Amino acid sequence: MSDADPGTLVLLAAPSCSGKSSLGAGLRDELGLPWLFWEIDRVAPRLPTSAIIEPDRVGHLSEAEVHQALALQDRLVEASLRAVGAYLGLGFSVIAELFLWDRRHLAIATRVLDRSPLVVELRCSVEVREQRERERGTTYLGTARAEARQEWVIPADLVLDATRSTPELVREVAEWLARKPEPAWSN
Repeated sequence: MSDADPGTLVLLAAPSCSGKSSLGAGLRDELGLPWLFWEIDRVAPRLPTSAIIEPDRVGHLSEAEVHQALALQDRLVEASLRAVGAYLGLGFSVIAELFLWDRRHLAIATRVLDRSPLVVELRCSVEVREQRERERGTTYLGTARAEARQEWVIPADLVLDATRSTPELVREVAEWLARKPEPAWSN
């Protein structure tokens, strides 16, 4: 069990196939209650296919399409954060796997949750992520490469080499949480 205060939020921030789900599940089991793992692939609503932008189309969108996609993304981020906030409000601590791409999303998190989350960033090369993408077979092939072109600007409280084993990463994060770190980000 972790010594972290109930209501602690840890955001696992990384592109697809970086190991967020494996780390989150490992932390949930290592830390025990009051910790929960909020896994985006299992709880996010599924969009109609017409709303999904394939990775190879990203660079070919009109300004209006980009604006519409960003607005939808912001609404989905806020809805996900409100769901996470319900668990936090009931005294659980949450490890959340969310797609927060920039400071705008982190500002939404801080506003919606009335707290600054701890951000754990996982880093690994696009080649490693592409290999995992092929092995996993559950994401759109090409997502790892498309996401590699996006700039990652969220300030991380802890940065991990995601090519290390999951048990090693779990131990490092659990020890870090036991020291009760303060979030680097504040709105």
